[in-house]
Amino acid sequence: MQCVESAGDEVALPPARHAADVEHAAGVRCVHPCRNQQVGRRHQDRRSEDRLMASPVIDVHTGFPYSNVDVLQNYAGLPNGQRFPTFFSLDAQVYRDFHVHLPFTEHGSRHKVRVGLYSINLTNHGNFHDVYNNEASPFFGKFTGFQRRVDGFILSFGD
Repeated sequence: MQCVESAGDEVALPPARHAADVEHAAGVRCVHPCRNQQVGRRHQDRRSEDRLMASPVIDVHTGFPYSNVDVLQNYAGLPNGQRFPTFFSLDAQVYRDFHVHLPFTEHGSRHKVRVGLYSINLTNHGNFHDVYNNEASPFFGKFTGFQRRVDGFILSFGD
């Protein structure tokens, strides 16, 4: 199993960012072959690219900063003094690579075909991307608009 982890207490700030913009983040991405239920020499000798592969991705970080404004669109309080809720996303894909022999191409070369399924935001967690930040709004301080769960099919061709 191959896993990459990233975690950090504080991210260095570019000169133009405010101290409130410091983001705390952690993420993990793994690619792991799924076990084949059939036991036999034929299945044990398969190369790793011919196996069913699972690839989960976990992303957790503090919410992005935003600023409250008044009716004239002037800052009301500190710029970037507020934050969106914590972001959490669990994405996953399961796929298998097949090698296809194409007889009428460059000396019968082999090409790879990847077939699989994926899901983005598997838990359907409400990761908001908009906020009513105008103090004159009757919805002031309410979060809205989030990415819902998205499922799909993977079909790709390569060499």
